[in-house]
Amino acid sequence: MKTILPQKTISTFLLCIAISFSSFAQTFEFVENQPDYNYAEAFETEDDIVFTDYYGEINPAIYNFDGTGFLFIPFEDYANIQYLDKFSNKYYFAQYDPSASLMEYDGSQVISYELPEGYENPVYLNKFNDRLYVIGQNYLEGDIILGFNGNELEEYEVPNQREIIGFYFSENNQSSYLILRDNQQNNPISAWVF
Repeated sequence: MKTILPQKTISTFLLCIAISFSSFAQTFEFVENQPDYNYAEAFETEDDIVFTDYYGEINPAIYNFDGTGFLFIPFEDYANIQYLDKFSNKYYFAQYDPSASLMEYDGSQVISYELPEGYENPVYLNKFNDRLYVIGQNYLEGDIILGFNGNELEEYEVPNQREIIGFYFSENNQSSYLILRDNQQNNPISAWVF
């Protein structure tokens, strides 16, 4: 049996450490061909596409970044867009200004579905039962749930002019559990299922 000298053992150990560190080294690489805008926010989708939100001096813009290049998405007259989810092979965004709406992007065009009058700040609830659900907020008259079936928004009244202050989606039950606050009666809070 051959004995390895301690000096060789230490140098072999140090060489192994150096190799392991160099194989996991992380580097920064500049992304080429970026739009000439100030970067604001990014939204990642389930198919590894990132939507980047830029605010420039003239018009804000949204770009689709696939890891190699940027593609301009033709949103017009908007501010404060938030990515929601992918549904029926289309991407959905919530728009807050100048009007509250659900924005649909199919890869080539953008279609806007306005929330009912008086409702603002569309908040993503979930997708189930072949619909994408958002909450339309109205702090004076109570919130509304809107179900989008791919063609139109359907309204679901929240009981007794309540405000939705929390929600949880159960995959097992295919239901949303809502925490509602009654704005008309000293703000009691109750749980509901939708």
